[in-house]
Amino acid sequence: MTNNRPATLFRTICRLRAAALPPPFAEPPGVIYADAPVQSDNVFLRHKTTVRGTYEEALKRVEQLPGCFDALFFNERGELTEGARTNVYLVMDGRWYTPPLSCGVLNGAMRRALMAQHTPRIEERVLYRADVEAADEIWLSNALRGLFRVRLLNPAP
Repeated sequence: MTNNRPATLFRTICRLRAAALPPPFAEPPGVIYADAPVQSDNVFLRHKTTVRGTYEEALKRVEQLPGCFDALFFNERGELTEGARTNVYLVMDGRWYTPPLSCGVLNGAMRRALMAQHTPRIEERVLYRADVEAADEIWLSNALRGLFRVRLLNPAP
């Protein structure tokens, strides 16, 4: 007791959910464009957090499309940022590119490892929708799946 008040005990409830990771993809899964832009100055984009409403909405659309894995986001300037659950890389003319953190990107664990070790070297570059559509290859990464190739599903005009 402090100041003649009873001590208060705080109880924290934690819920854990576990599920088996689906097997590796038999063929490159699809990606779509997210409907809503993100704000590049949003501090939550730079941290793992549960403040993910925009991402969760995009993933609802993804789950309705057979063979689709993720949605690609763009910021208020039309710059490519990331997927709802991945970092994104474009291969153009044999060179690998990924958006810079300043676009509004989570610097994920796999992204950091790839930036340090991937051959060929991955360069940061501001990328746009036209770059996604002209890319020779599109790759995604996250800590669960690693680095994997994807294909763009029917981009809307």
